[in-house]
Amino acid sequence: MMASSTWKRFVLAAMLLGTLAAACGKSGPPRIETADDLTEAVQAMGVATVDLGEAPAGGFGGVGRRIQVGEAEIEVYEYESVEAREAISSTIPPEATAVGGLPAAWADRPHIWTAGRLIVVYVGTDGGTVLLLSSLMGDSITESEEAGQAPYPPAVAAAIQALSEELSLDPGTIEVMDYETVDWPDTCLGLPAPGEVCSQIVTPGWRIHLRAAGAEYEAHADELGTMVRR
Repeated sequence: MMASSTWKRFVLAAMLLGTLAAACGKSGPPRIETADDLTEAVQAMGVATVDLGEAPAGGFGGVGRRIQVGEAEIEVYEYESVEAREAISSTIPPEATAVGGLPAAWADRPHIWTAGRLIVVYVGTDGGTVLLLSSLMGDSITESEEAGQAPYPPAVAAAIQALSEELSLDPGTIEVMDYETVDWPDTCLGLPAPGEVCSQIVTPGWRIHLRAAGAEYEAHADELGTMVRR
C-alpha cells in the first residue's frame, strides 16, 4: 500500500527523532537559544525551512517570524534575554487560553515550546511536526493538555491512514480505541498473506484497535508504521 504524504511525514519525523537520540548519546542535544539556532538545527535534520515574514505580535509582545518547517508553519518569537522570554512564557497556562495577559484564540490545537530566548508556536495536529520540535526543544509547555490525545505514534497514524484508504473514509472519522507495543514473531507481523513466506525474525511493532463506521478493526504495524497489515 502506498503511503500518503502525511504518513510519510510522521514516519520521517520518527526516524529523525531516533537519529537525534543516537547523536545525543554522544554529544547531547543541540543548544537552541535563538531563531537561527532553531532553523539550523531543523535543517541539519534534513528538513527544509522557509522564512515567510513577520508573525503577529499579539500577547507575545514583540515581532515574531513565520517559518515554514517542511509542510507546516510555525511562529518563532525571539526576545532580548531569557528573562524577557520568561516574562511572557510564564503567563501562558497549559491550555494556552492567554498569552501576555491577553486572551488567546487558536484555529486548531496550540503547541508552545520555550528554549533560551525563544518561544515557538505550532497550531495544528501534524504529529511529525510536533515530534520534530519536541526533539529539539523538549516537551511543549502545553504538554499536560496534550497527554493522551493525538498526535499519535507514527505507527498509529499510519494505521488510521491505511484504514481510511481501505474504507474510503475521512481519517478524522476513525476513532483510536487503544494501542500497545508488540514483538511480532515474523516479518509479516503475524498476518501472512496466502502463500507468503515470512522470515522468522522478531519484529517490534504495534497492535492497534480502531473503530470506523460502527465496526471495530485490528491493525498490526511495525515500529514506525512503514508496514501496516489487517
